[in-house]
Amino acid sequence: MQTSVLCEQTGIAVMGISNVGKSSLLRAMFSQSPEVVVKVSKTPGHTKTLNFFGIGKKLCLVDMPGYGFRQPKDFAMFSSQFLSGRKNLKRTLLVIDAGQGFQDYDQDGIEMLETLRAPYALVLTKIDKAKDSVILKNLMFIQELRDRYMSALCFPQPFLVR
Repeated sequence: MQTSVLCEQTGIAVMGISNVGKSSLLRAMFSQSPEVVVKVSKTPGHTKTLNFFGIGKKLCLVDMPGYGFRQPKDFAMFSSQFLSGRKNLKRTLLVIDAGQGFQDYDQDGIEMLETLRAPYALVLTKIDKAKDSVILKNLMFIQELRDRYMSALCFPQPFLVR
């Protein structure tokens, strides 16, 4: 796996299963910033490199390749090295599809972040495409997991986005 442009500013990484909406989340977050161009693909596993986006002079966002379906073979090792080797990385957003809920691969991601002592937050995407009852069930499950297994490294409140 290779990286594109590196950023030296304070960083936030975005990780999650392939096709969970990581790039769409970044594009929506910066839709009012014409200098930030985030490409979004309908093809799962399309992002193959770390994509760095400099936001002004003080912030860098990192769009990571998805894990699970079509993940690069060295994804776990590379991700672990990246997340542990960036002192300026202040938080990782672990993105979960609100309709599909928490997957085994998400557990692997959380275990990696917890092992590395990397601060993170959970973000549930695609809430506009899932039934309210499914979102509530998945949100309750994630909060139960957080309360039972996750440390203070995890931001206490999951974020819900379209």
